[in-house]
Amino acid sequence: MGCGSDGLVVRSDDGGLLWRRLTEGGREDLSHIFFLDNARGWAVGSRGKILFTSSGGRNWTVRPSGTTARLNSITFVDAKNGWAVGDKGTVLHSANSGVTWEQVKVEPTEELLAITFASPQQGWIVGARGRFSIPTTRDRHGIPN
Repeated sequence: MGCGSDGLVVRSDDGGLLWRRLTEGGREDLSHIFFLDNARGWAVGSRGKILFTSSGGRNWTVRPSGTTARLNSITFVDAKNGWAVGDKGTVLHSANSGVTWEQVKVEPTEELLAITFASPQQGWIVGARGRFSIPTTRDRHGIPN
């Protein structure tokens, strides 16, 4: 699975020999795709775009993010808890499988490029200036106060 400019979502079922464009939810650039399993996946991109699939990428639906900031990375630590990061220090959290998202205030307010978790309680956010934030369970979102 891959994504790119102008809403491009592609999939290969033969190890990358052939790729086909899939249906998606708009024309905004997409920057990252994450799959929790073979069926459920999310994609993020420009203007706060979040797409969801429950069909392994064959069909996508738009999920409201509540932001217009470009989103650069998305991950889920389990079936319910998801995180997305993007420009202007944007950090989003979902506690309901990505149906709705709420913004979490963090420092710094720079471009945030990626988020990953080693466990449900510990993860990392990397920013454009090389800064790292280490989410823990110190508050209800897992972000240090």
